[in-house]
Amino acid sequence: MACAGVVQDRAWHARAESKGETMNKHYVRLALAGLMLVLSPTLGVSATITFKEAPPVCAQIRIIGPISRQDVVVFRNTLNQLRSAQRASHLPGCVGLYSPGGDVDAAMEIGRMIRAAQLQTNVIYVSGTRALCASSCVLVFVGGVRRMPALADPSDTRLGIHRPFDTEVGAKPQDRADTQFKVMAAKLRAYLAEMNIPERLADEMIRTPPESVRFLTREEAEQYGLLGDDPAYADMEVSAKANKLGISKVEYYERQTRYESECRPLLINCSQALLLSQSQEPCNRYYQCKQRIFPEK
Repeated sequence: MACAGVVQDRAWHARAESKGETMNKHYVRLALAGLMLVLSPTLGVSATITFKEAPPVCAQIRIIGPISRQDVVVFRNTLNQLRSAQRASHLPGCVGLYSPGGDVDAAMEIGRMIRAAQLQTNVIYVSGTRALCASSCVLVFVGGVRRMPALADPSDTRLGIHRPFDTEVGAKPQDRADTQFKVMAAKLRAYLAEMNIPERLADEMIRTPPESVRFLTREEAEQYGLLGDDPAYADMEVSAKANKLGISKVEYYERQTRYESECRPLLINCSQALLLSQSQEPCNRYYQCKQRIFPEK
């Protein structure tokens, strides 16, 4: 289920190791290819951005490939298409990502549009590959008000970070290089703070050299605030939902604890059944569980 919630999976890192060193090197090379597009609007390589309405899951925009300046306009136009579909179907909106990275400024602009539209984000598969979001793709990913790994197999999700850089070549004075670095670092920190992401993620990104890509474990991704709900959005949602149910926020959180233990495993089964075009029965069990804890009036 592409946009239904955060899936817990302890095998996140173990599965990555089981794929072997050859597969790991493949994704490092792919992410490094994305690094070459950072802050370079002249290379002419863009992502494929498409809209897909997938009832009963979500109205989804998919971004596949390296991110470029041209993608900002394409995404904005596709976002209008998604909003029209939402008005007609009342489906939630989500953005599926498979990208090795690209232009930092473009990624931030798209991330801001995602946040303003209150869309969810998740990492997706492309046929024959593992789910990948690396380099500046992570800046798009954090724009989601709810951020999820690939739901069919969260252990196959690759979130990779490194220090952004420009593609300017040739000699430059030390003071200019120092100024450019400080501007880049300040821009990165300001954007992540805007998205309510802990500052330690910016520290880790800046600490990782541009020629490297650090793929995060599931635990690290959670600690850096990459997975789960944006805290401000989550509080806003709880206030509205508690009011609709006629209960206090304290009682709502108590029910949420029950939901996580009783219904979340059923949601995982439902998600996998939908992705594999299997029986609707797992989803029926999930909806019954959710209705029992959060009855709709």
